[in-house]
Amino acid sequence: MKKGILLSILICTMGMSQSQKYDFLDQVGLIKGILPNVERIGVLIGPTDYDTLLESMGAAQTQYGITVIPIKLNNVKQKLPQYVKTAAVGVVKNHGIQVIMFVEGTDSVTKSPVGIKFTASALKKQKVPVFSPSDKALKVGCLGQFIMEGEQWKMKVSNEIAGEIGVTVPSGDPNFLPE
Repeated sequence: MKKGILLSILICTMGMSQSQKYDFLDQVGLIKGILPNVERIGVLIGPTDYDTLLESMGAAQTQYGITVIPIKLNNVKQKLPQYVKTAAVGVVKNHGIQVIMFVEGTDSVTKSPVGIKFTASALKKQKVPVFSPSDKALKVGCLGQFIMEGEQWKMKVSNEIAGEIGVTVPSGDPNFLPE
């Protein structure tokens, strides 16, 4: 099943704006900068943004030599935090994912601070870092928060979470902003 997912990512050619493609690639690059040995990234994405980002996921696989597993989340009305957490924990277990990345597009399912918190909390026990562009990312337990500074993506990094899961924050690199 994993090969089928990867194949569909690599051959899919959906229309998307250049900024979305490069935003995703830049964010994956930041993850590789803090975790250079990561090979498998799970990407939580809502249904509206899913098709748009498939091309970027394939490009990230090629550019960074990683496997990207898309985790398509549906917009649910009830028990959203538990739904998001269960999806993330399940894919980590079943696909050997080393990192979870929230893609904050137009779908509310990936923007829920409570959903991000439930996911980060559950995965911290397994030492699986979580990254998100949410402005509450570090407050709710993510290792990193993607931020746009000028025209460049950077990452705020939680020193507390880094210590708890055994990640070394790059020192002296202006792309990583320890907090």
